[in-house]
Amino acid sequence: MTDIVDIDTARRRRRGSISLCMIVRDEAETIAATIGSARELVDEVIVVDTGSTDGTIAAARACGARVSRVDWTKDFAAARNASLDRASRDWILVLDADEELDAGGRKQIRAIVDGGEAGAYLLEQRTYTDDSATVGWRPCAGGRMARGALGFFSSRQVRLFRNDGRIRYSREVHETVEPSLRAAREPLHEGGAIVHHYGRTGPPGRIYRKYLLCRELGTGKLDADPENVKFVFELAVQFLALDRVDESLELADAGLAVEPDSWQFLNLRGLALLKRGDRAKALESFRAALNHEQNQPDLYNNRGVALLDSDRPAEALDCLGKGLALDDGNANLLRNAASACLALGRHEACLSHADRSLAIDPYSPEAHLLRAEALHGCGNDDEAAASLDSIRFLADTPFAVSFKAIHLFVRMGRAAPAAEALERIGRKHPAHEGLLFLEGKIREMNGDDEGALEAYERALASNPRRSEVLNSLGCVHERRGRFEEAEGAFEEAHRLSPQDPQIETNLGIVVGKRGRSGEAERRLREAIARHPRFAPALNALGCLLANGGRFAEATVFFTDAVENDPENGPYYLNLGLACEMLHLPGKAAEIYEQAIRRIPEAGLLVAPRLERLRQPAGRS
Repeated sequence: MTDIVDIDTARRRRRGSISLCMIVRDEAETIAATIGSARELVDEVIVVDTGSTDGTIAAARACGARVSRVDWTKDFAAARNASLDRASRDWILVLDADEELDAGGRKQIRAIVDGGEAGAYLLEQRTYTDDSATVGWRPCAGGRMARGALGFFSSRQVRLFRNDGRIRYSREVHETVEPSLRAAREPLHEGGAIVHHYGRTGPPGRIYRKYLLCRELGTGKLDADPENVKFVFELAVQFLALDRVDESLELADAGLAVEPDSWQFLNLRGLALLKRGDRAKALESFRAALNHEQNQPDLYNNRGVALLDSDRPAEALDCLGKGLALDDGNANLLRNAASACLALGRHEACLSHADRSLAIDPYSPEAHLLRAEALHGCGNDDEAAASLDSIRFLADTPFAVSFKAIHLFVRMGRAAPAAEALERIGRKHPAHEGLLFLEGKIREMNGDDEGALEAYERALASNPRRSEVLNSLGCVHERRGRFEEAEGAFEEAHRLSPQDPQIETNLGIVVGKRGRSGEAERRLREAIARHPRFAPALNALGCLLANGGRFAEATVFFTDAVENDPENGPYYLNLGLACEMLHLPGKAAEIYEQAIRRIPEAGLLVAPRLERLRQPAGRS
């Protein structure tokens, strides 16, 4: 007797049927969306649960899935194969519970199973992330599937293949069916469909736990097959992501012992060395990697970063430019090129690179900070402050960026936004020495010298070797007339940072105020000899000489100060006064006028002098 087959069953058999196979654990929030993205395409949904403690199983069954529980043996391949063993249809489609199949992809897969070639099919997995520093990152063009993410990176993976007992997964982590496909002589084809992956957009804790699991499983896999360089590389990457730098470096070296010309291992070694602070060796690794591979923009980026960290911005900019020649839409390369331009004082170029980076990744706090630094360098502090202000509304802003933003607010004399940002960040880092230093600077700006002294003392209690804190402490003591305390602070700061021209200048000034003019002159001349274009030292020596009645000598140093810092109004006032004392009325009047153009409020002070200087000779 012939079995009676209903119309739907006959249609499925005729067109080619599909089993959706998934392995899951604690995916209650996402599994319905995953199954829903493929439900109209597939004929059955097989879910293997490896130990969920939330509502994953109930959610899967509510979507019509057949759910089986299996013990977790720390082997992703075994779990995958358990799902394949339970599949009953002609084709297997594999998805994870943090993925969704693109709507257009359903049509492409349908065409494949209805009449495509035999074999297995590669689908594009798009992994969404806001981290534009990720290798291969591209900005999103918008759309519902991006779910608000800024960008993604892609990989091609076998996700569709015939239901054939010979095709099974291997490897406990980063499992794959490709070895079994080769053994079965099954060809690979491009499937064209897109799988949207949201595993990098979840809570940071969940992402970190996934890294930990992959590290644990990768270690076991490497122990079982220690000669497999692919396993070595995967585990080295996991260790580096977890900041286990020494272990990552050890594995990278092991990989290079087997494959000495591998640019991937050389690049990984360079990244680990850079994290460890060994810039010279990192540069050598990146150089060696580029000798073997000249078409990877990220290699140029990594070497450029190492050059920047080594205070070699001109070389860094050249290297980053080569990367941009290969990929001019790489936001990370553009940001680092902006950093190099900033270090070189090329503010317009820095602004251009930062703006181009923000056009690709508009929410990068690093790019907003670079833009603000460039605008400040161009003299546009209002727009710079607006760019800094935007950083406050960005999620997960790195502490280093927030700290530099507050520092720039302070340099621009913007006490209110600096204090507001400091209060917000200080809640998470109440005893951070750098923030205590900035608190002191803000209190100084608000005229609270005693509060500033207290903040600086707390910062020094955390780290007594911070020369900039000692220098600021000395400045407050000097302003309060406590010259002995000021000299002690400047002496210690100078001992810690003997090449800092500002500290050396401050020490010379306070020594002079303590009546030791000969020693003060010697210190200031030594500072100028080391830093001949440092305007504050030139001006300070000019003041010291003028106070001693040596006006002719003083004008030389005031003139040099003006030439090296032509927008500093007080320097013009000092030079004008020295010229006046030398009975050079025309020159003095000319210089006073230049001072007023730079500091209009000085007009009330200078106006009587100008009137007297302009009187014809013989009149009083």
